Amino acid sequence: MKPLEFSLKEPGKTISIGGIPTAITWDHNEVFYYWLKLGIKNATLLHIDAHLDHGIAKLPGEYIDNLLAEHWPMLTIDAFICPAFHAGVISDIYWLNPQSADARLMEIGSAHPTNGSFRLETKIIQREPNNPQILMWDDETVDRFCQDYNQGRIILPSQIKIKHPFILDVDLDAFCCLMYAENVQEDQDLISDYDKKIFDTGALLRNLGKRPDLITITRSAGGRNYYAFRELRTDLASNNQYRTTPYTPRNLIKPVEEMLMSKLRVIYE
Repeated sequence: MKPLEFSLKEPGKTISIGGIPTAITWDHNEVFYYWLKLGIKNATLLHIDAHLDHGIAKLPGEYIDNLLAEHWPMLTIDAFICPAFHAGVISDIYWLNPQSADARLMEIGSAHPTNGSFRLETKIIQREPNNPQILMWDDETVDRFCQDYNQGRIILPSQIKIKHPFILDVDLDAFCCLMYAENVQEDQDLISDYDKKIFDTGALLRNLGKRPDLITITRSAGGRNYYAFRELRTDLASNNQYRTTPYTPRNLIKPVEEMLMSKLRVIYE
């Protein structure tokens, strides 16, 4: 598949699904741009992905409390949710992993917990000069933060409490993944049966009965070099060592994306 045109100003392309603004991006950190661009605050995030993507974000100190949409290249593909939470864009996080054997749905936590939810908050630590790190901590333990892939609690779809604004965030590797997914068996086939995974996910979304205020879809095709930009190192711009890892097979991006888009149109149009 031909890569989306790469721009540091706007990383992906936008369309409409049933009147819902929808952004399609190449790598997952790029969705940060669209989350902030719309000016959304205190959103419920339903993150559909083979990975939790709650990694530690390292940012220059002057950006920490003044995060802008244009700062998305500073983030990595597994560390964009914590900064969005820190910026107040999202306040409630749910994670659906269709790759897991039980299509695991987890309530990760909330900035304003009720009824047994984990309370999440961000903390800033600084291990290097002018290079703070944003972490998310729950209120259950002192030393556990959101990279713990078992954090939160497994719930039923009926237990999701969607409060608007509502961001639906989908990574194609949730249905078709080249390598490594969380909460799966070591030898599990992560590529086949993507049609069934999309069908089952569509049934869950339909039963929610809630229309998103924003949809972001990520191809996770990899191959982009954000490191050179983050480190201000133009000499590294063509170095393959720093290119993002592909998680969705390139030859299957088009059929998986088309099937997902068709399902979303049936639900929301």
